[in-house]
Amino acid sequence: MIESQRTSLSPSRGTMETSDDMQRSAWVRRSPYGLVAGLVLLMGLSLGATGWAATIAEIARNPAVFDNQTVTVSGTASETNSRTSRRGNPYTTFRLADQGDAVKVFTFGTPAIKDGQRVEVHGVFQRVKQVGRYTFHDEIDASSVTPTK
Repeated sequence: MIESQRTSLSPSRGTMETSDDMQRSAWVRRSPYGLVAGLVLLMGLSLGATGWAATIAEIARNPAVFDNQTVTVSGTASETNSRTSRRGNPYTTFRLADQGDAVKVFTFGTPAIKDGQRVEVHGVFQRVKQVGRYTFHDEIDASSVTPTK
């Protein structure tokens, strides 16, 4: 027996929808889970390139929420360590702290920062980052590190 699917023209999208598509879209409209999923998707799209303005405490207390998210945080730099990789690439690591909480930061290059200086960091927070045989935990891979006042 061959089952037929109902189709209709979706004026808003200018496309044909099958009955399966219509059921899925109805689920999103009627279900609280669909609403939550839609809001999460919308929030993710709106954050896109800009990321979250987060506090170090928020990241430290809820690292799973920020995993692989672009964040911007401010704090005091300490344990600043600039080195050069085996391939000849300069990089810097430091601890960024604010109000008793801290997060590790990695950035390529040698930013003009000193221990005890306030800085703003913009980058991607990662709970686990594998680089060759090394594993790093709860670290921001910074695309910019800027001294602040």
